[in-house]
Amino acid sequence: MNLIEIDNYLRKKELDKDNILEILAEHKKRAVQNNQEDLAKDIWCLEQVYKVKKNFIQAFKNMKKQNFYEAWILLDRSDIELSFLRKHFDFSNNEYHLSFIEEYIPKYQKLFPYKLFFSREAIESDFTCSICQKPMGIRNHCEHIVGEIYNGEMCCRVVNKIEFLGFAIVKNPFDKYCVPMIQGIEYNYEILNNLVSVLDSPFDEWDLEVSEGIWHYKNFKQFKDAKRNKPCPCGSGIKFKKCCYKKNGRKITHYNIIVKKSNKLVKMKFSIQ
Repeated sequence: MNLIEIDNYLRKKELDKDNILEILAEHKKRAVQNNQEDLAKDIWCLEQVYKVKKNFIQAFKNMKKQNFYEAWILLDRSDIELSFLRKHFDFSNNEYHLSFIEEYIPKYQKLFPYKLFFSREAIESDFTCSICQKPMGIRNHCEHIVGEIYNGEMCCRVVNKIEFLGFAIVKNPFDKYCVPMIQGIEYNYEILNNLVSVLDSPFDEWDLEVSEGIWHYKNFKQFKDAKRNKPCPCGSGIKFKKCCYKKNGRKITHYNIIVKKSNKLVKMKFSIQ
């Protein structure tokens, strides 16, 4: 495939070829050999477009299969790759469907039950430039700028020495890979599972409204005749007095989702305490 064919391919919603990065690497190698630095940068941008879209599409497929943690990792990876690309490529007109992906990654992430993450605490030292391998520091630096593209590669700081001190529990780290998995505690993926069950494509549109309020069981019709020692009307299988009656007065988060199907709107409501 030539670069025009690859460009046209990446504008499609679905990607079904697995060798695009290999083909682009060959094109970039030739561009560098011919001292075509601008072309090499354009090819790097196409590589990033592929990574962003491929990870987003694969995340959706994993959600369909109920592989939710794997989907979470892919969404975060797609978001990180997009952050690298944003500085070098204007996709505000939704070129390659990137604006759609930028909008929907955080919408999907809001529906995951993960709220806390592990973040490493460490001392990093002995940095080198990924382009020229020269030492990087306060007094030692090269002509390359971190985040810029040189011969089709993004300049990064390479950490050659790291001393781990410990882990902290945080709410919003840059990368959100380290989700605490505690034996005996199951995460609730009900909202995501119900949403993706009515979606046909990762590029289907849906709206999300999130609000918070105080839970009062008396506000719901199914609790009108609830008895303390009878099964809770919410369907949990335990007694009402140990379930929703006990939760009365707690803060609750409401999720209203509207899926835009071709011929109708599908409305879903969820509440999480």
